[in-house]
Amino acid sequence: MRRSAGRALLVLALVAQAAAFGDGGDAQVLLQASVTADDDTPLWYPFAPSAEGEGDVTLDAPRHAPSAASSCLEVVPMLGTMKSDSKLKSVLDSLNYLQGEARLEGDVVEAGVAEGGGVLPVLFYLACLGRLEGRTLHLFDTWQGLPPPEASEDRVFGKGMYLRTFEAFMANARKYETAYKQKVATKSFADGAPLRTWNEVWSHVHIVKGLFADTMPGALSRSRVAFLMCDGDMYGSTMDCLKAGAPRMLPGGSVYVDDYYTFYPCYAATRDFLSESRASGTSYGEVRVVSHEGPYNLYNEASQCTPPLEGERLRFDHGTCSGWQCEACLFNVTRG
Repeated sequence: MRRSAGRALLVLALVAQAAAFGDGGDAQVLLQASVTADDDTPLWYPFAPSAEGEGDVTLDAPRHAPSAASSCLEVVPMLGTMKSDSKLKSVLDSLNYLQGEARLEGDVVEAGVAEGGGVLPVLFYLACLGRLEGRTLHLFDTWQGLPPPEASEDRVFGKGMYLRTFEAFMANARKYETAYKQKVATKSFADGAPLRTWNEVWSHVHIVKGLFADTMPGALSRSRVAFLMCDGDMYGSTMDCLKAGAPRMLPGGSVYVDDYYTFYPCYAATRDFLSESRASGTSYGEVRVVSHEGPYNLYNEASQCTPPLEGERLRFDHGTCSGWQCEACLFNVTRG
């Protein structure tokens, strides 16, 4: 997928920063996002028509997107993330299916928020569609980088890796607020009833700071979840997310695991969780793997897929499907 030179440099910078170890200092919890964006870093709109002469290749609409959602898709921004375009497309595709064909009205959960580049587009999109009523987005993170490795599979990671502060998350949220005011709150849409103020949008966000194992079970004890996103990288964090979030899910809901074919520990935790779930009587649908390179696709893992390799060092040679590198995965809850 081609990008503008500026966005490519931003992605490279984020990848370089991700290799650094942070000290995990505490961040002050802010309850509201302010009005003004803090810098001039531009948002990118992956589903918007390309401006003449820019040379960017934008994404087609997710396959489950109803025609009424096209206006909202065009204004969904992307910033503050190392996630690929394909990951965002797969997430929005799942959301469209859940609120359309599946008609699920449950909550959305992300464990592993960092700067919010994965979940803020989700919040923006649902608000634009007017589909936040009765729904909460639960966001879990320490904002101190990865925790100390405990599982043997996590020996390739180090404490504090991938540090993104809470202040960085809130700064990114302010940019999404500015974009929402410019592109949604002041516009008229032929279909749907978008939320008109960012304060109203933000009232649907529930932020919980701490380790997944310590915070998710209690915070989700009364929730019914339609969409669970696990982005913990490690075996331990991925397993904690799945064990805490999956039991709260509605039948037909979807689980998204961000680094399933990127990091072996994440892959191993997901496979172990699915095996344990089958043994206890909970059923999940087939695992679909999200493409990383080549044309956007969701591959059935049971066909022509090779998972990431285990190693003594952190590897970035993704698993593959049909010869193409892949990364995230999705699977549905079929029976609880």
